Amino acid sequence: MKRLKKKLAWLLSFMMALSLAAGCAKEKDEVLVGASDEAHMQIIGWMFRELAARKGIECQIRQTGSGTTSIQPALESNSLQVGIEFTESAWRNVLQHKEVYHAGDLGTLQREYKKLGLSWYNLPQVKDHYTLVISQRLALKENIETLSDLLAIDDQLTIGAPTIFFEDFTGYPYLQAEYGFDFKTTVNLPENGLVESIFERKVDVIPAHSLDGYVNKAELVLLEDDLEAREDTTAGIIITKEALKAHPELAEVAQAIGKVLTGSQLAIMASGVVSELFTPQEAALMLLKAKDFIVEKPMSK
Repeated sequence: MKRLKKKLAWLLSFMMALSLAAGCAKEKDEVLVGASDEAHMQIIGWMFRELAARKGIECQIRQTGSGTTSIQPALESNSLQVGIEFTESAWRNVLQHKEVYHAGDLGTLQREYKKLGLSWYNLPQVKDHYTLVISQRLALKENIETLSDLLAIDDQLTIGAPTIFFEDFTGYPYLQAEYGFDFKTTVNLPENGLVESIFERKVDVIPAHSLDGYVNKAELVLLEDDLEAREDTTAGIIITKEALKAHPELAEVAQAIGKVLTGSQLAIMASGVVSELFTPQEAALMLLKAKDFIVEKPMSK
């Protein structure tokens, strides 16, 4: 009886060890996808998650703060396995290039990311443009559609933006040099208070991204950069070397999204998310169904 008890105890310990090992393996095998809280970034993250799931790869979305400062260190330490970024931000903030990013720099960007143990999969049709935004009321009153149109009344207007926009040479100084802007007043504002400041008429002009869901509401007008002072920046999906080694199919997921997703589609869906018409996951599923990545099964008769 004593020998039997010892065998049972040993068998129980062995089974518990196997269970723990299996649990650790599953946790280690899980792919964590980092996406900032902007609606368009969340939608891309959910598209990646849903497509990966259809290849049998379990992914979880981890919401991060805006900008590269929260995503890049996590990717380099492999605490995140997938991230989403834009070429201009990656070029300046991660790779520390001083000059403005141009489309021809993509190959260099990808090679430099590879040296960091990361693969950059570009989404060539997901283009974002950083320009100035005004209210629809002002646009209609003054017949303003372009940045050049705005130049006619800039000395009567207040522009609000984060401090870095006024200090970084790719922000306000760049627009001043290209267009000759000289606004009546400049106001430092936090990033998350820009849109509200226009609605509340605290400022007349703000900088904004074309993919921003809040900007794509009817009350705001994104001004055309008619002199093409700034190139569009494109989104990219970044995957760690370790994740690709464990799941080579992740590269196929990123490439599939890159072939079909466009900036205009993403902007429309992001607007729906911020208007609370649907969630980022629902938006992602709608886009994937529209592209036939997900086929609805016919109802049985």
